[in-house]
Amino acid sequence: MGLYKLLNTVLDTDTYKRGLHIFEKFSKEALNEWFETTKKLLMKELLESSFNIDTPNKITKLSYSRTNDNLYFFYKGEELHLNGFSEFTYDDFISKTTSVYREKVFS
Repeated sequence: MGLYKLLNTVLDTDTYKRGLHIFEKFSKEALNEWFETTKKLLMKELLESSFNIDTPNKITKLSYSRTNDNLYFFYKGEELHLNGFSEFTYDDFISKTTSVYREKVFS
């Protein structure tokens, strides 16, 4: 049973739908703190070395440039860059990336 189904059953409602992000709904402050910490760690790690995976028909790369404060994603021949990444909030990150980039590059 999915979390949204469990919540609907326990709370006797049909409010929650598939795709529910439990932290977005019930603990946004903790989610934002987690994002800030993770963002800082990611920038620190990527300054030392880019992240690369090279598999048949798919190259995935993630890098960060302190000079222009950009985070760069490369996935399946497509590039996405996030300008001013050090100032991003969780909501900025979600609005500027697709679920494909978040899932395939970060998972």
